[in-house]
Amino acid sequence: MSNSVPDGWQYNFIGDIATVFAGGTPSRANTEYYVGSNPWVKSGEVNARQIFNTEEHISDLAIIESSAKWAKAGSVLVAMYGATAGQVAKLMIDATLNQAVSAINGKDDLAHNLTKGIGHTEFKDSPVGRIPVEWGVVKLSQIGNFSKGKGISKKEISSSGTPCIRYAEIYTTYDYVIKKFKSFISSEVAITSKKLKYNDIIFAGSGETVEDIGKSVAFTHNYDAYVGGDAVIFSPSRQINSVFMSYQLNDDIRRIQLRKLGQGSSVIHIYSSGLEQLLVCIPSINEQNKI
Repeated sequence: MSNSVPDGWQYNFIGDIATVFAGGTPSRANTEYYVGSNPWVKSGEVNARQIFNTEEHISDLAIIESSAKWAKAGSVLVAMYGATAGQVAKLMIDATLNQAVSAINGKDDLAHNLTKGIGHTEFKDSPVGRIPVEWGVVKLSQIGNFSKGKGISKKEISSSGTPCIRYAEIYTTYDYVIKKFKSFISSEVAITSKKLKYNDIIFAGSGETVEDIGKSVAFTHNYDAYVGGDAVIFSPSRQINSVFMSYQLNDDIRRIQLRKLGQGSSVIHIYSSGLEQLLVCIPSINEQNKI
């Protein structure tokens, strides 16, 4: 077993620090089981970072007469078998689970599904929940500036040249940090495109679903790269670790805020005027780097 973990960390079995249980599937032969209003997560749905709704619902009777179990919002779900076996997602609502899905919840005195910082013993209530007393809460507009991507049509993309990022790639290709570029443009196209700066964070300004909207990724390279239209760029103006901020901007609390800011129906949009209002936590730069 590798020992390459930060000082102060330790290895534990999941069962030692968390509760783990699987759900159940009510009999399909009883149609009364599938006419209720209780959300029911199937393993095929454990393929997104966060689950806000379910394809099917079951009745109260189905829960009583089967092994379907309730999992609370905040649970970490794992698909145990099927096409999505091994996939992990965060449950954002209270919901029941089928037999191919397990729920994991950290024991309060040993582990927590969200972070509470490093080494803190005193906490305070804030607009984004309970946080260490040393942390501040600010709007994004207070710690940086926004700008828009521009240019770069699909026909201008090539397999070599100057690296670029298109807005759809933020939620189809990248996770939290851009490690390797997928798309490239010529030097001529780059002239009319938006150039990224080290430590920038790029938001997807459009998406097909409200779950997609506002997904962000950090740019941590020192070479030239560009970003196309339908993307919003946030450039921190003070000591901010963009990797830390990217993880925070994609967490449960911020995703809930972002869902409320999305506008539209068939295509959902989010604008810098909305992103400016996002509330984020600001630890010291040293703690950001450690996290």
